[in-house]
Amino acid sequence: MIGLFFTLSVVTNIFSTHIILNFSTELVA
Repeated sequence: MIGLFFTLSVVTNIFSTHIILNFSTELVA
């Protein structure tokens, strides 16, 4: 159960970072 929560947390973290990076790139461009 803890492993599932950890995996979900990591995936959410990567997803959020990806969106923020895309947003920043479009903002600069």
